[in-house]
Amino acid sequence: MIKLINDPKKISSINDDIWFDMLVKSINERVVEGVEFPYFPSNEIQSQFVGSSNETALKEAFEFYKLVKSYAELLGKPLNTETSKFLDFGCGWGRYLRFFNKDVSGKNLFGVDIDPDILEICRSTKINAQLTRIFPNGKLPYPDNYFDCVIAYSVFTHLPKNIYLHWISEIARV
Repeated sequence: MIKLINDPKKISSINDDIWFDMLVKSINERVVEGVEFPYFPSNEIQSQFVGSSNETALKEAFEFYKLVKSYAELLGKPLNTETSKFLDFGCGWGRYLRFFNKDVSGKNLFGVDIDPDILEICRSTKINAQLTRIFPNGKLPYPDNYFDCVIAYSVFTHLPKNIYLHWISEIARV
């Protein structure tokens, strides 16, 4: 049994498979092995955003999480809790923010979404990230080249061409 008591350096050293198992346990337990996890929104909210909920939603996300981390390493920018800045563009209920909270400090973990209600759900479930609402033709509220890593999982397929081209440009800027 690992006793971590929310120590970011110890948490970041956890094997990804063990982290996944801890996230699955956190569906029903707020504290797992000494780590306090966010609550989960209702199954309906989760499914509305990602088509599944709880363990199934986490399993689907886990493969992408590992892929993003491997690409970051290949590009010479491995994620770390001390310096990495990470953005989840279209963060929904915080599924990916939960995963990346192992690798990036909450002060450098950012989520943006157009839906103010889902951002409030992230806040009420205690997602450990900086959450900001964006608008369809707005700007990301960050300086140029601010982030080490940005993800946008299943976002652009839902947007008209002029809007997704705008956001691709904005993401490239930051």
